[in-house]
Amino acid sequence: MKIVLLQFVDPQEIRKPHLMVNLYNLTTNSWKQIDYGDIIQVGYDRASHYFQLFFNGACHWDLKHGGSDSMYTFLCFDVSTEVLRWLEYPPDIPMKYGWRSLFVVNGCLAVVWYANWEEVPSPIVIWVMKEYGVKESWFKHSVIEPFEDYFYPFLPWKNEWLLLDKAEGDKIDQLVSCSFHSNELKKHQIYGQGTTFRALFYKESLISLDQLIN
Repeated sequence: MKIVLLQFVDPQEIRKPHLMVNLYNLTTNSWKQIDYGDIIQVGYDRASHYFQLFFNGACHWDLKHGGSDSMYTFLCFDVSTEVLRWLEYPPDIPMKYGWRSLFVVNGCLAVVWYANWEEVPSPIVIWVMKEYGVKESWFKHSVIEPFEDYFYPFLPWKNEWLLLDKAEGDKIDQLVSCSFHSNELKKHQIYGQGTTFRALFYKESLISLDQLIN
């Protein structure tokens, strides 16, 4: 088992900002640092949980490739082979405005696009990569029609619903779910506050962390 720490070199201290990957091996109880130098240059760091995903044995991060004038793609780090590579977003996704989140839908890599505050009301659009790593396999999975309220996508639920954070500005946020296909919206009596509001999958296991390490 490994722990991955992505470290960005401060662009104020170096002309070409790049990243390092730090790997902690639980078996050997040791750290290893990999400096990719100019091979992987980045223009922006998105540390939020919305912009990262572990899928298919790799860590994925939403980043700007190359520099300040480059377009966003997402960076993949294969934990077993320790290889970095870039994957491209769907060609028709609006990249100059709005936000994106990385998810898994029907066992495939997916990206959800949603608008900025000032663009509301706007739809929430979901693309799915049918064949992992093949950019031509992106297809538009579903479009959730615009609502008057603003929502942050959390994660898909049972491949039929999208869990959302109904943002209320200075008020308490609320968890809601929306059907991928019918636009049916359900409100749940679960509340949170701003950026501290989270939704995570939990799968019970009979295997303890100590067993995995040893």
